[in-house]
Formats: sequence, C-alpha cells, structure tokens
Amino acid sequence: MKKLVLPALLFLVCETSFSQHAGTISDYTKVIQSDPANAVAWYSRAVLKSNTADYKGATADYTHAIALKKDYADAYYNRGLAEAHLGKSKAAIADFDKVIRLKPSFTTAWYNRGAAKGLLRDFRGAISDFDKAISLNASFADAYQQRALAKSSLQDLKGALDDYTRALHLSPRNASILNGRGSVYGLTKDFNSAVADYSEAIKYNPKYAEAWYNRGSAYVKMQRYDMAVSDFTEALRINPRLMEAYINRGLAKIAGGHKTEGCLDLDAAAKAGYNRANEFVKQYCR
Repeated sequence: MKKLVLPALLFLVCETSFSQHAGTISDYTKVIQSDPANAVAWYSRAVLKSNTADYKGATADYTHAIALKKDYADAYYNRGLAEAHLGKSKAAIADFDKVIRLKPSFTTAWYNRGAAKGLLRDFRGAISDFDKAISLNASFADAYQQRALAKSSLQDLKGALDDYTRALHLSPRNASILNGRGSVYGLTKDFNSAVADYSEAIKYNPKYAEAWYNRGSAYVKMQRYDMAVSDFTEALRINPRLMEAYINRGLAKIAGGHKTEGCLDLDAAAKAGYNRANEFVKQYCR
C-alpha cells in the first residue's frame, strides 16, 4: 500500500529548433526529389514528421540532414529528441553530446541529456547536466524539477525538497511539481505536507489521476481510510487502467472495516492480470 506514482522524466523541445516550417511533408519531399543535397529540406521534413509522432521517419531524415551538414547542431538535437521518444536513450545521449560540443550554451541540450541519463538510472550524471542547465538559465523551473526527481532517486530527500520548492517559486501553479514535492514529503513521512501539496495539484489540475492516487496513499498512512477510498475512486474514474488504485482501494476498504467490498476490488485487479493482487486476495479474502 506504500507505492506512490512518481513524476516522470520530461524531455523538452527547443523552440528555436522547432520553429515553424512553412509547407507540408509532401512539399519538402518534392524539394528533396529535385535537390537531394538540400540539408534544410531534409531537416524541415523531419521536423514535420516529429510533429506527427513519426519519430522513426524523422530520425531517418535528420540523419540525411546531418550527412549533408556535419555541424548541424539543431539536427543532432532534434534527432536526439526523436530517439528519446523511441526509447533509445543511449543514442539520444550521443546526439546531445554532439550538440553540446557544437553549442556549449545550448541549455535544453544539457537538460535533455540529463533526462536521458535519468532514464538509464545514471542519476548522478543527470544531476550534473541539470546543474549545468540551471547555471545557464537560473529560471529553468523544469530543470529544478527534474533535478529534484534525480535527487530523490538517490535518497537525497532534503535536496529534492529544496529543488521542488525552487521550481514552485518559478512555476507556482504547476501541478506536476506539486505532485513531485508531495511524493518526497510522503517519503519523509510528513503526510500532512504531502496531502497539502497533492490537494494543491488537484486544485490546479482536477483530472490529474496520479495526484488523486498519491493523496489517497497518504490518507492510508494517516489511517483516514474513507478519504483514501474516495481519492482512489476518483483516480480510477479518471484513469481506469491505474491498477494500483484498485489494489489500494481494496486494502483501504478492508482496513476501514469493509472487507467484502475490499475483496471485490482485489478480485477485479487479480482478474485483470495484476499478479500482486493475488497475494492480497490470499491474505485477506480466503
């Protein structure tokens, strides 16, 4: 019942790299057919493919652009983003490395390399890159937020709280940052502060299923089972695939004296293929 839904590492698109490109994919295809050595046309078509989530096609086009222009920093950068979307974190890091060598002050390249390192669980490397991004832009709220997540992964909870608080000063109504800080408060067992942050996150984003779920988890720790059940129910209404909410709602119902109803939730999670639920069914319902 202790599991929280933690924030995810986020990749950012650089506005200068994804500036508006006039024309359509078809238009740039015609340009490429008539002028195959036009690196800008390959790059522009890649941008449009990325915008339609065709990351594989975009990667191929960025690669053509780079072959024609070896120092094409924006193409390396955007290929790194496309590779990140394809789950190829090592390849993304290699491209962000090249961007940083070409443009050492490219803030979001440092940030995104940090995010990719975080996905590979190189949290110290991620923190180093977020440090650099922040040194280049002290108002970079996302970098503070993601550095906080990396620090919490290394159990530097005080450092994580400090970074989340800095991020909130820069982006005070950011539900994701509030949810992240709430998660760290939960890890420190300061459940009152955790509930306060989750409540603020829900206030600014009422459809934030993870915040409802996390607040429910905090209520369980405070033995406020009816409120926990209510929050888990809302999380499931927003996101019916959040199986942990079925399990925790079931356990909260059982803890609150409603065993029959709780076992129905656990059975539903087990029948949905969530193996962990079977353990609780055997423990509480048989």
